[in-house]
Amino acid sequence: MKKIYMILLGIILFLIILAYTNPSEKQHRQEVLNSIIFEDDKNKLDDKTVEYIKNISNENNLIKTLIKKYISRDNYFLFSLTKSKLKTKKETIGFGILGKVFISEEKIKKLEEQEYNSSEDGLISSNQSSEISNDSGEKWLKSIFRCKGSVKYCMPSEEEVCSERFLRFYENSWEINGPSNLTDEEYKSAVKKYKEKWSPIYQLYDSEVYLFGGGNGGTTTLKEIRVKRISIMKYDLTIEFIDGSKTNDEITLIPHNNSYKIDYVKQTKDFY
Repeated sequence: MKKIYMILLGIILFLIILAYTNPSEKQHRQEVLNSIIFEDDKNKLDDKTVEYIKNISNENNLIKTLIKKYISRDNYFLFSLTKSKLKTKKETIGFGILGKVFISEEKIKKLEEQEYNSSEDGLISSNQSSEISNDSGEKWLKSIFRCKGSVKYCMPSEEEVCSERFLRFYENSWEINGPSNLTDEEYKSAVKKYKEKWSPIYQLYDSEVYLFGGGNGGTTTLKEIRVKRISIMKYDLTIEFIDGSKTNDEITLIPHNNSYKIDYVKQTKDFY
């Protein structure tokens, strides 16, 4: 009989713990926010940068509009579900229990697609739509290509617009992929160090990469710059040169001193 009481007491205590640690709506929304911002990159950033991005994002009208508009919590006392309203349908995108919230990355991608289509569908007001279109990262990325005191476009200084970490990675990749005087043994050792140091942080370059089309045969006169947001902190950048050639890159930004820095450039199309 005593054993039965102990089992019942254990069950009751466990239920109390479940109820007490059931994640709040704020926790559910924060985890959705984290999933949207960082995607697969959170583990590649140091804690200070992660916290800074969270703080910046919490003040960002674009993100606040998205989260408040679409994310809610269904409370079942012992656990809870993260709900997203996609058009007229409410869908479960996460599960919360014991103080943790687990979000489906596949559902998050659908949520981001909804954000782009919502204005046309009438799900976001004109004011909210304006907030979304006024993306500060997109504005900054366009601004770095403006010539000082002119409406024309110019090549930005890599040292001024890129993060120190990305510049070190970029320089290191050139040591591996560019011209080299290293012996075969020295080269193998350098490649090993390169992979060990940078593969946990970036997608490695396996060939020579010129930032912003810098290797276009000396052509640096720009005709047009087009920027389109892919997801939060990621942008599609198309540079058209005066001779008609173009390059296309995927740019990753990080916050820096109330502005931004470029923290990765993925070349998608090189001179077409």
